[in-house]
Amino acid sequence: MSDVSLTGRSLVRGSAQGELLYTDVGLSFWGGVDPFSGEIIDCHHPLKGQCLAGRILALPSGRGSCTGSSVLLELLTGQNAPSALIFAEQEEILTLGVIIAETLFEASIPVLFISPEAFATLRLGKYACIENEKIHLSDTPSQEYSAAEPATRYSQQSTLAPPA
Repeated sequence: MSDVSLTGRSLVRGSAQGELLYTDVGLSFWGGVDPFSGEIIDCHHPLKGQCLAGRILALPSGRGSCTGSSVLLELLTGQNAPSALIFAEQEEILTLGVIIAETLFEASIPVLFISPEAFATLRLGKYACIENEKIHLSDTPSQEYSAAEPATRYSQQSTLAPPA
């Protein structure tokens, strides 16, 4: 795959870079993700056993209960959250968890919404860099990413996106 650039709508602004974890199946964070480790524990989900921490998670949407926002809040405050979220559908519940974490604890990650067609392109990428509404996909990590220590592989300088 050659490098690909996509543009979406930034729901929570910020920058991140890292390994891309893609799924075309929605995920319930409540009961589907361990809030203390970031591991996907939903035994029926194709990403079962994968860890979200420090990775850019691309999923069509969340699934299930509004308590998913509290699980994401727990992941963010415990430093086990993905480095960014990319959705193919409008996702209010998980976005709310990020906004609350940012407002109360100054812990945030970028959240983007992209078209279903652009979302399908994500399956081709191994690594992604996000800057507000821009997504850059590549086969290899950027120099900044590959040179970083594992605990600092992504940066977050997020601010709430203005209303559309």
